[in-house]
Amino acid sequence: MKEFNIKSDDEIVSFATLFGMCDYITFTLAAAKFNSYKLMPYGPLESFLPYLARRAQDNRAIFKKAEKDRLLMYKALRDRLFKTQQWC
Repeated sequence: MKEFNIKSDDEIVSFATLFGMCDYITFTLAAAKFNSYKLMPYGPLESFLPYLARRAQDNRAIFKKAEKDRLLMYKALRDRLFKTQQWC
């Protein structure tokens, strides 16, 4: 963020990821007070399925990211249960 001079209170820049994808990125940005959102496709299946298919094809590392998400969610749950990490 420093490299591009993006401040956490910048109202012009926002970050978004698909719902269920890369939650660790969204949570990290939100904890640092950056505008961050989750996107959820909405509408008839035939209207957004091509989009999701393109995204999956564009990002072949999707399963590696899912594994990373799982590991980070497990760590976050463990931290919250044992209060080793304070969340905003």
